[in-house]
Amino acid sequence: MKEIVDRPVETSVDRTKARWVVGVYREFGRPKTTVPALYYFALGRKVVDYPICGGFVGEIRAMRRYHESDCPKLEKWVERAKLFGHLREDVILEGLVGEFIPPEAEAETEIEKPDRPRIELWLTRPALAPLVLPICQKKGVALVSVEEKPTAEVIERLIARPSSSASRT
Repeated sequence: MKEIVDRPVETSVDRTKARWVVGVYREFGRPKTTVPALYYFALGRKVVDYPICGGFVGEIRAMRRYHESDCPKLEKWVERAKLFGHLREDVILEGLVGEFIPPEAEAETEIEKPDRPRIELWLTRPALAPLVLPICQKKGVALVSVEEKPTAEVIERLIARPSSSASRT
């Protein structure tokens, strides 16, 4: 990849693939989405419009349906579409991994709120976290987002949370 000051140069292949991503996004019709959602939507399309670019500048050798084997490149073309201004930065949500515990939930003790259980929502799909986090924050629910499987450290913090709130009483 050619780069000028840590920014890739927009080649004709980049432009072609980025425009394809923008077309699929518009056809999807959602104001915001994730790369996995865009991927599954593209897989379900019957349109033969995915460009296969050749070695010459601007050469499009063929068009075909989007295929599973194209998945690893989709994130790259989405990033390029955003980088080169073909797609707004905020329309593709980035996955969030981490623990998002409201400050009031961390501060309260079981004695202060005995009738209200503390709720935690655990997600194994970080791509969904940006959609769920605002609702969790509004409702005072803790969100723990992990990639596929929780790590030992996350489980240890889960176990330590009730004992640390009980020790503050």
